[in-house]
Amino acid sequence: MLAILVVYKQYQQSISPKLWFYLICMSMLGNAFPFTAISWGQQYISSGIAGLLMGMVPLSTLFMAHFFIAGEKITLRKLIGFCAGFVGIFVLMAPQLQFTENNNELWGMLAVLLAGLSYSASNIMAKLRPPSNDLFTTAAVLSIAAVVILPISISTNESWVITPLQPIAVLSVIFLGLICTALATFLYYRVLRSAGPAFVSQMNYLIPVWALMIGVVFLDEKIGFNAIAALTLILVGIFIAHSGAQVVEH
Repeated sequence: MLAILVVYKQYQQSISPKLWFYLICMSMLGNAFPFTAISWGQQYISSGIAGLLMGMVPLSTLFMAHFFIAGEKITLRKLIGFCAGFVGIFVLMAPQLQFTENNNELWGMLAVLLAGLSYSASNIMAKLRPPSNDLFTTAAVLSIAAVVILPISISTNESWVITPLQPIAVLSVIFLGLICTALATFLYYRVLRSAGPAFVSQMNYLIPVWALMIGVVFLDEKIGFNAIAALTLILVGIFIAHSGAQVVEH
């Protein structure tokens, strides 16, 4: 992203302290913390369960937008949708609700859920940020997050530089970096600027469904009854919360 920024000469000559503040917050809430939390949590839970937990992002974004975004007031419809999604998350996590030190599956779920809430907060910060070029914003946010995460990674895992890497792992990291992070972040800021955080958060309609399907097809993951019930409640909650806002946002 930095190379593209230089090639297209989209960097800004002067950046206000206020914009720097927002860029730092966005990098922490939208990249550094959630990437770390999701990577850690998915050591103990399936990709499908992680995707279901991400289904709370559009609902929690709606809830936060009520307090920080003008014209995004919460309505009875949105509140009902939020409660339905919250019940869905509870149904998903209920079998693991034993707060013991060795209950790694529960802690993994909580880590991913906190990552989703962090994404929601990042949505709000991104919408409220002072005007800035989307390409510059993407490069700045990802660079700040990398600067924060890299020394922490080195200091907490001394063997990471000498551990032999499988080709599939290298290709996965490249794909996650170029497509799922760099390109996705740029498109996210581009759409967010024109449509608003509530509309952008609707991409999470797809995440729970696709996460379950892809997990079953490619990773041979099993879907339990509580996961199906949770998926239903979350999607119903998202539908109820957004159904009255579609025309306005478009």
